[in-house]
Amino acid sequence: MAGKKENRDEARSRISQALSKTIKVPLYDKFYDHFVQKVYDGGEVEKDNEEKFILWIENRLKPNLFFLDKEDYLESCIDSLKTVYDVAGTDYGSSRQRDKAQLWSDMTRGYLGEIAVRKKFKNDFNIQAKLAHQPGRLADFTGSDLPLVKKGGDKDFRKNKIDISIKTTKWNGIW
Repeated sequence: MAGKKENRDEARSRISQALSKTIKVPLYDKFYDHFVQKVYDGGEVEKDNEEKFILWIENRLKPNLFFLDKEDYLESCIDSLKTVYDVAGTDYGSSRQRDKAQLWSDMTRGYLGEIAVRKKFKNDFNIQAKLAHQPGRLADFTGSDLPLVKKGGDKDFRKNKIDISIKTTKWNGIW
């Protein structure tokens, strides 16, 4: 019985190391619970199957993985500061009112998600997108989070033909 547990623990350690290296997050005591378990919970890979997990990293995660940099975070923070004072403090679904710091934090996270999608479109499809991150009337921004796009060879941006709504989540909602 101890041999099976040791083998499972070794496999979990190898899986954690492979994922840690790929997503550039240092290993720590609860890494498996906080990261690897999310992959299983999301139905991405059958639990404790090391071979399939490694294949998932190589064939699904790596081709879709990219990182946001300091400039992306700076853009998100500045853009959300420009617009946070025009946003109602309502915490949708409850009677709680968010203060401006909470609103700024929430908007920053949302804008990071939009920046991530913009980056993904550029990297994978050579499509540039302008984000709707300027102050204005709500009605001007309800259509799409990426209102203007431009394909690789195009000279000018054009109105997006489809509405795109981007939603982000906190870490506990991943996968």
